[in-house]
Amino acid sequence: MRMHDGGFISTVDTLVALQALTEYSYRARLRDITDMRVNVEATGEIGRASHSVVISNTSVSKMNLIPIQNVWGLVNVVAHGAGQAILQLDVSYGVDWTPLKKQPPVDAFELEVREFYTPFGNKSHCNIKVCARWINYKEAEQSSATVIEIEVPTGYVAFQIDLERSIHEAQITKTFPSLRDVIGGHGDVFAKKTVWFFDYIPSNKSCFTYLMKRWYPVANLTNVRMATIYELYQP
Repeated sequence: MRMHDGGFISTVDTLVALQALTEYSYRARLRDITDMRVNVEATGEIGRASHSVVISNTSVSKMNLIPIQNVWGLVNVVAHGAGQAILQLDVSYGVDWTPLKKQPPVDAFELEVREFYTPFGNKSHCNIKVCARWINYKEAEQSSATVIEIEVPTGYVAFQIDLERSIHEAQITKTFPSLRDVIGGHGDVFAKKTVWFFDYIPSNKSCFTYLMKRWYPVANLTNVRMATIYELYQP
């Protein structure tokens, strides 16, 4: 996946960077000398106390999360002490007007996502149909390893067991045989999106369907949701 909390831009980048940082920490004996205090202050939270994080040699592997309530302005970070730490800022937003969306350098995929709500039970179930195909024929006849991320509507949950059943069905029926794995919701953990992993995306249009279930009612659901497709090892 890309842009995941606690990592770098992609899986491969994260593995290489963490290995390099680990080797460096051994040689610089960072674990022995680490004793830091990091103060984080957002201009959108003027009047509130700054967030303070203490990093010692017993908590170097602990990830600290700081929620920022008012998202605007600047984030000022001041660190005191000795050691090394990685700071990451996670920002997300929706764009519902096509001309404002970021465009890829090359049109490599066609992606279509459609939602079908059940007419009974106050839309308690929703079947999502996902279709994709590779169109960048100048580069290759099919893509390399690919990821599709699809946002889950508020109030709904896509359980892992239901998603894995969709993978099995896509492989048995050969509607999408390259579909390999998925990350969804587990028990009471509500994932904000489902993440699907493929060995490749073929040049012919291929589709699969998965199920979401309503967990609690929400009024005025938005008609706009985010779906992203990208090659795992490409920019």
